[in-house]
Amino acid sequence: MATTKTFLQYTNWVLNDLNEVELTAQNFSASTGIQLVAKNSVNRAIRDIVGGELEWPFNYATYSQALLPGVQLYALQAFRSIDWDSFKIQPIEELTNGTFTSTITGWTDISAGSGSAAFNAANNGSARLTGDGTDIGGLTQSITTVANRNYTLQVRHVSNAVVVKIGTTSGGTQISTTTVALDNAGEGEIQDISFTATGATTYISITNTSTTAVDIDYIKVKENRRAQHLSLMSFDEWRRVREGHDVTLSASMMAYPDVVFRTQNDEFGVSRVPLQANWEVVYDYWTAAADMSSETSTTLIDDRWGWLIVEGAKRYALAVHSDPSFVKEAKTNFEHGLDRMRIELINKEDKMNAHTNASAARSGPRRGAR
Repeated sequence: MATTKTFLQYTNWVLNDLNEVELTAQNFSASTGIQLVAKNSVNRAIRDIVGGELEWPFNYATYSQALLPGVQLYALQAFRSIDWDSFKIQPIEELTNGTFTSTITGWTDISAGSGSAAFNAANNGSARLTGDGTDIGGLTQSITTVANRNYTLQVRHVSNAVVVKIGTTSGGTQISTTTVALDNAGEGEIQDISFTATGATTYISITNTSTTAVDIDYIKVKENRRAQHLSLMSFDEWRRVREGHDVTLSASMMAYPDVVFRTQNDEFGVSRVPLQANWEVVYDYWTAAADMSSETSTTLIDDRWGWLIVEGAKRYALAVHSDPSFVKEAKTNFEHGLDRMRIELINKEDKMNAHTNASAARSGPRRGAR
């Protein structure tokens, strides 16, 4: 799926079909007359296409909402449609910037002596730790945990061993210390380290004493709890069955949510009320159409349907440009194209099944059928 055509290209496609002067990147924003009509018509056509169905594949998206202790209601993303059966709750990733794609931001440098910790831009980015033979090059980060809960740390590194320390202080090893060597993880392999938190704050540290640098390009920490589907409950049912319980926000009444409900204000709520901050709710939705603005803007609609955008735009542009018969032709082309788009992207399987069943009915029973 490719969406490479720009607002300028679509506008000029329309203008070319109208035999009008095309725009350039330099005069695009200041366009007037039929050129401005063509620009506006492109966005109107895109709105018409997106508005033709609630759930086009190209405007499908997934959103993750971090939960907060004691907070029950959360704003929904701007949407045309929500898949309420898709809501699930899962442990959140605890570490910030565990892939080091552009910086080591989020981590604290705990290097000592001549040791160092730095960003390495090679191979999509990593944290490079270099010791001086005695002192370490290292990074540390604190995460929020729950005492007596089990967690899994995953780490991947190349070139040399890395020491992973888990403790209650910066650089500490009160919980565990593990030397991850290439001979037990393998270059490019992910090593798992399990631990049990002892308090509300846990420090994750990675260090190297050797003068041979070690590169870490992946480190993650999550609670050992599987993602769980959230059952959908109507707002009225929630008020009848659970509201009285949920409004009591003492810690003893909070728990791991197992229900999602929609409020009357484009919000979703979870029940029970979240007890802790290291969970997130993930759900699927379909976005509303967004207008293109600058000449380099693109749309979510695949380039292969670009002709449909142009036909849709011509319905509006031709209304101020040409004979009404041309408007009618563009309107017919657009409507037929939109039907074809629905068949291919929305209900292709249903259409194929219907065609197969109709063909079987016309041909009569198969030989030997009773």
